[in-house]
Amino acid sequence: EVVAEAQRALPPLALCLHPDTHTVTAGGESFSLKPAEFAFYWLLAERCRQHGPGIHWSETDIEKELLDYYRRLVGEYSAQYEKAEETLKQGVTKEYFEPRKTKVNDAIKKALGERRAKPYLVVKLEKIPHTKYHRYGLALASDVVRVEG
Repeated sequence: EVVAEAQRALPPLALCLHPDTHTVTAGGESFSLKPAEFAFYWLLAERCRQHGPGIHWSETDIEKELLDYYRRLVGEYSAQYEKAEETLKQGVTKEYFEPRKTKVNDAIKKALGERRAKPYLVVKLEKIPHTKYHRYGLALASDVVRVEG
């Protein structure tokens, strides 16, 4: 009975990204992310929304997709974008991917607390066939993810 009451008190699952302000609203709480982390999370949210697969740093062309989201945040002719282009010109590396995932998950946990953050975290998803690796993404239902603007 106590558990059921506590579950009723939780807001329904809802994730909304606001690219114009680099703000994420998850479970009724809003928080900002730096552009690199926001672009990373936006990519994962769009994949989730469109029933697409998660991502793994070793997959080809992930950097193009990531740079497209980043460009939309900071502008194609900004110094930030040029630096990101240079960083990702050889593709996404584990050294780039892991800190983005960690920073996003830490920001979500800080805003919502450990328990409420769980549905919104970047998590291990499906195994990549014929490898020992998994893709990462959001384990949310596609209909609870929105992007404003």
